[in-house]
Amino acid sequence: MQRAKTKSLARVDISLATQNPTLIAPLPILFTIGECYTRDEIHGVLGGSKVSCLPSVDGKLVAACLSLKFSPAAPAVVLCGQGPKTTPASKLLALQRGKLPVFIKQAAGRWQFSGEFRVAEFFVDGPRFKECIAGSGRSLASVSYVVLLQPG
Repeated sequence: MQRAKTKSLARVDISLATQNPTLIAPLPILFTIGECYTRDEIHGVLGGSKVSCLPSVDGKLVAACLSLKFSPAAPAVVLCGQGPKTTPASKLLALQRGKLPVFIKQAAGRWQFSGEFRVAEFFVDGPRFKECIAGSGRSLASVSYVVLLQPG
């Protein structure tokens, strides 16, 4: 008499964390408009660089951390700098779709959350480009993009 071959499936006890890793991930803190955060706190929630003014993850911007020294009309008007790392990040900002959390530097280690903003329009030259830079203390040559933001 031939026995039918059967497979015995061993029951593997997998922890809940292994089954669904999102359950153990920390819940993101909600940034409060007007409150200040450190770059470590911003990074802990959004990821990206702790130093760059336009931190990104996998080629997508996760925040804009702006200084009034370089963009005195921020967050409405962002004056993006020039350079091998800065110009590509500035282009990412100009082409950004969707909401972006914006933080304004208040002092060393203190970044005030201004809210979520969307790109309204951007300029790389022309009269509006020059108009937005005028009176900012920045030279035309030091700015690669002028990006206008609106509340998201």
